[in-house]
Amino acid sequence: MALAAVLVVLGIAALVCWSQPKPNTSSAVLEKGWDGAPYFGMYQMSSPQEDLQSYADRMLQVQQMGATVDGQNMTWGMGPSMQDTLQMMFNATKVDGIWEQVPEVFRGLFWLDDSLPEAVVSLQYSQWFPETLTLLVPMAPMMWSWPTQEPALYPNDWTDEGAIQARLATLTINWTLSFVFDTPELKYANMMIHPQGIISLPQSVGACTLVAESLDPRPGVTWYRGNYVGLGACQCIWVGGYQMKKVMDENGSKVLPWYDNFIDYMGKDNSLWVYLGTDVESRKGANKTKKETS
Repeated sequence: MALAAVLVVLGIAALVCWSQPKPNTSSAVLEKGWDGAPYFGMYQMSSPQEDLQSYADRMLQVQQMGATVDGQNMTWGMGPSMQDTLQMMFNATKVDGIWEQVPEVFRGLFWLDDSLPEAVVSLQYSQWFPETLTLLVPMAPMMWSWPTQEPALYPNDWTDEGAIQARLATLTINWTLSFVFDTPELKYANMMIHPQGIISLPQSVGACTLVAESLDPRPGVTWYRGNYVGLGACQCIWVGGYQMKKVMDENGSKVLPWYDNFIDYMGKDNSLWVYLGTDVESRKGANKTKKETS
């Protein structure tokens, strides 16, 4: 009886592991991603972003924090308002030769709901490989944002403004995300974080997924980003996640109600920190501070 019970438990565990998300493996990412190349980042994009300096000039504050990438200081900008900053993020990441190749469901801007300290992200400056259903997302300027103060409707304990800046000062934005979809309908993907953009180097702990949700009937508007842990290839224990809601569509228009919900959630007096690149300064007198690496 004892042996039978053990076999039943092992069978259930195997079934759970088989049915739950699995992480991308290094070989799968290499095969499906960048033709076996070891590295992918913003400098490997087929078309570069343009006129990034103009966005830095519009920031209320520009800070070169302590973290560095290849010896250059990472730079952050505080946007003039959330609405203006969102529009700048959209414009800066809509790049001819890239944008039209990215699947329509990933064009625009997304609110990472309940994923503080992150706020809004752009995935439309990414490299799409249709043959292998793979999206590679570098960390490029104007793609990622963080709130500058406590959101008006945030329900949990807040990480204060000083802690946010301290995190930005130590955050090394030098990684690439890979999304490998299982079917052309793009409803489910395994996601992986690749440190230093080395796509043969997977994240060390856990597995992530991106799953289309039916919360909004419009295709590609709402997603769920799940996190899982486990042992070896069996990453089947759910440890949380968050919803990803589109707030701007492929035309730069507001996606309602999610755009208004995001503004209400953050509060009308809030603003956003945005990654600007490395060694960026404002030409129009925005308040600039520079923190030396300790």
